[in-house]
Amino acid sequence: MLPIVSAVLFLYLMTNLAVETWIFFAVWLVIGIAIYFAYGQRHSRLNEKFAKARASVDGPGTANAV
Repeated sequence: MLPIVSAVLFLYLMTNLAVETWIFFAVWLVIGIAIYFAYGQRHSRLNEKFAKARASVDGPGTANAV
């Protein structure tokens, strides 16, 4: 029963927020998602495996060529 009441109260509070609050939330959400995926792409173990495989296929002299 408590989770249902909590969810209803949460939705009530969300619907009473100002439009500016939702706009700021959306902007910060987009910025956060962009940082998250950019960091993940650069630090991905799978990306490192692909880079090593690409270097072994292309040869050592063409590793920086795109």
